[in-house]
Amino acid sequence: MVLIYPEFEANTVFSWSQDSSERVTVLCPAIPMVTKCLSRVKREIQDGKTILAWGDTICVQDLKNRLESSGIECYDFVPERVM
Repeated sequence: MVLIYPEFEANTVFSWSQDSSERVTVLCPAIPMVTKCLSRVKREIQDGKTILAWGDTICVQDLKNRLESSGIECYDFVPERVM
């Protein structure tokens, strides 16, 4: 599962993933690294992990578009619902 969070609220992100490092990968894709992030996301999903992509709206949206065009579903991360 890929969760998308277009915000820079690090405390929220790390509070959510704090005790789940074996199940959750947190990444903050920057424009030049989106392609590299794509490969990592695909590897992590195959390993059964949840991915939380957060940060700059443009970068996160670019990653989301690329993932969805590859057939990978993305969901909005809403902290109030998951914490």
